[in-house]
Amino acid sequence: MRTITALSIALVLLLVSVGARQTPTPPPFAPGVVRIPQAGVVAPTPTHKVHPKYTPAAEAAKLQGTVTVECVVKVDGTVGDLRVVKSLDTTYGLDDRAVKAAKTWRFTPAKKGTKSIRSVVTLDFDFVIGQ
Repeated sequence: MRTITALSIALVLLLVSVGARQTPTPPPFAPGVVRIPQAGVVAPTPTHKVHPKYTPAAEAAKLQGTVTVECVVKVDGTVGDLRVVKSLDTTYGLDDRAVKAAKTWRFTPAKKGTKSIRSVVTLDFDFVIGQ
């Protein structure tokens, strides 16, 4: 009887620990897209940044915080696929403003040796009233 009880407790603890794991890293965007940092890869650097503007509704609601966007920097330095990984607001349009701004960013692309490669960058857009 003791063995069954100990086994039951161990099984419950295992199931609880599996259920309590962190949300996994999102899957890669596409084959061949490198996540930075990676050995032997020089990260892309921004050459043109645009900060999103508040929507009037979000400003009136006094929303403040950060929208985090992951995006693929293509070999020509433009932004390809992207996704919001930390949302601030889907009601008043701040997530949409962050995505729109991210699409206009330009970079020197990541390099592996002398070859330009596609990579993923994470952009944080801070929304602070009065700035």
